[in-house]
Amino acid sequence: DIGVDFGWENPSVALLIGRKERKMYIIDEVYQRYLTTDEFAQKIKDMIERWQVPRNITLYCDPSSPGSIQELYNHGLNAKPAERRQVMEGIRLCQGYKIYIYDKCENFKKEIRNYKFEQDKEGNILEKPVKAFDHAMDAMRYVVQSTGLRTLKPASSSIEDEEFQDYE
Repeated sequence: DIGVDFGWENPSVALLIGRKERKMYIIDEVYQRYLTTDEFAQKIKDMIERWQVPRNITLYCDPSSPGSIQELYNHGLNAKPAERRQVMEGIRLCQGYKIYIYDKCENFKKEIRNYKFEQDKEGNILEKPVKAFDHAMDAMRYVVQSTGLRTLKPASSSIEDEEFQDYE
């Protein structure tokens, strides 16, 4: 599956994700600011072709951007709105996986290292993520909250755990 978070000033993100059992593989990413929807669609198509995944792979997209979802669909991509859930519910679902990150996914790695939660005046961690370093995290969450903990085979049958950086 592919998770999609739209942006302009913030980056537009598409993550190619494979899952097997309780393992999630972040295989590839499109991560770029100032992309038109046409440019973003082409970059997603290029990623799909590069990994030889089925052209009808589902893109789970930020549900607050129905116009952009429709534009991706008009480009022949199987784009649909992600299931709407509370952010923390989606985060908890993601925490059910051990995450492996392909080396080239530098932006995903940067975001997951810097993803933080707000704190109150006493320093207690709140159940609300800080609105920074969250675009790739949202794209991942859109896939998981839309599909639950079901198992998907990795996009390439040649993928092995040792090709990925283990993230705890």
